[in-house]
Amino acid sequence: SSARTPCQSMSRVLVQTLGGGGVALAGRRGLPDGRVLPRAVTRVAAISATGIVSVEQFVGVALEAMEDVFEPNANPSGFVDLAMLDSRLLDGYDTSGTGLERKSPTSGIELRQCVAQMLVEGGHGAPWVSPSPGVQGWLSPEWVTILGAKSEAEAVESVVAGALAATTMKTGVLVVAPYRPAWPSPSGSLSHPVTSDGSVTAPSVLYVDPSAHGDDINAALDTGAETLRNSSGAEVGAVVLGNPSPATGVMASTGAILEVMRWCQSRDDVHVIADETGACGVYVSRPSSSFPGVAAAVAAGIGPTALTTNPNAKMTDDEDDETAWGRKAGFMSTSSLWRKANTQLHVVTSFGSAAGISRGKTTCLLVTRDDRVRSGAGSDPFANGLQALMVDGGTAAREAISHHNMLLRRRQKKVRTALDALGVATGPAAAVPTTRADGGGYVWIDLSEFCGGSFEGETRLWEELAITYRVLIVPGGLCGAARPGYFRAAVAGTEEALEKGLERLELGVRAANDTGCG
Repeated sequence: SSARTPCQSMSRVLVQTLGGGGVALAGRRGLPDGRVLPRAVTRVAAISATGIVSVEQFVGVALEAMEDVFEPNANPSGFVDLAMLDSRLLDGYDTSGTGLERKSPTSGIELRQCVAQMLVEGGHGAPWVSPSPGVQGWLSPEWVTILGAKSEAEAVESVVAGALAATTMKTGVLVVAPYRPAWPSPSGSLSHPVTSDGSVTAPSVLYVDPSAHGDDINAALDTGAETLRNSSGAEVGAVVLGNPSPATGVMASTGAILEVMRWCQSRDDVHVIADETGACGVYVSRPSSSFPGVAAAVAAGIGPTALTTNPNAKMTDDEDDETAWGRKAGFMSTSSLWRKANTQLHVVTSFGSAAGISRGKTTCLLVTRDDRVRSGAGSDPFANGLQALMVDGGTAAREAISHHNMLLRRRQKKVRTALDALGVATGPAAAVPTTRADGGGYVWIDLSEFCGGSFEGETRLWEELAITYRVLIVPGGLCGAARPGYFRAAVAGTEEALEKGLERLELGVRAANDTGCG
């Protein structure tokens, strides 16, 4: 039967919200009908990646969590889900807007102009672009496409598929890790790509973590390209990077972006897809490179090491309470590094719950100068969600994004403080630190001290936290991390669930320390 079971429908929602965007149906505990959906996408796994939690295994446990959700009063023993990225920070917030109302767009052209101007304020576009009607430079409305994807991960996948279709028979995709867990989808557009000659060939997708190569991005990409060639005969046609990372929340440095761009430009017909769907939640700690300063430095040809964000910068309490987003918050889009002659760099961004859109919904946008990729990625001809967002010219959305960004920084700070205190209490680790994060509704937690230096240990700790302590987080191995012991925890859910999750995480880590887990 082709009818989808309730569990199958739940799993689609689960992986999309988790950050994947597709369906992973069978798990360790299985589904009622016991079926497994085969993956059309070939995923090339490194030999050293044994012991990593599988997508099916993760989804099997997560489905249990969805059916037994923690509620402070109704179900206090239920699962606390710190894996989902569905933000609740604007629950109860009046998103009608209080600022100066802008002109509401009355046509498709005006809607595109309105969106383009909002994207410019959000940090997108290149300094060499001349002003156009409705937009004060940096970005042409013609380069903005409203995608028809229902989730951010699905949007990125559709653009990657469109980029591969624009190449000459290339099917290799390198993903700079850590990146989204459970990506790409076995039922998405990457599983059914059509190349320029009309043939259909499933792509080979490989996560490459520069930390496994001494943080040398070129070495990681070179190794990844060779692995794809030797294992599946695929040549690289696309490289995907997150800015900020959908796993760690860290904004990509200008140097890292330039290295990826130069690596791709040194090869024939290789596209760069920047996943900037988390851009609305970015707030770069001061001091950092100013936007005009970076643009001027790139134009002058300054090397990448001089342009990196200071990883040790601290944010003051006053800064923490500032309402800002996009360019004012220090975000610099990959599109700011566009060269006039290079049209093979594409940016995917979105307006979701941070813009006051209903939870579980998002509007995804493609910024590209390549008509082939734009056509291949697909579009939403009606753009109902975006029309509603821009009904007042985007005034309310701007205010909602800024307010959400402020609340998100407070949440991240709260979680880091709690984890630092936990690390001191447990003994062997001086702390349980979270890496510097510029954005994203999550933190990247270092629990490597409790995993014994192996992915098997990471899996055991994840299982112990999920099954015994009933708190669900995402293991780094599922995000393509090269080193075991890192986990992603969502922080933008309800306050009650977050506090209970941190409490259970502390109990689990204390027990791991006492028993020598890993």
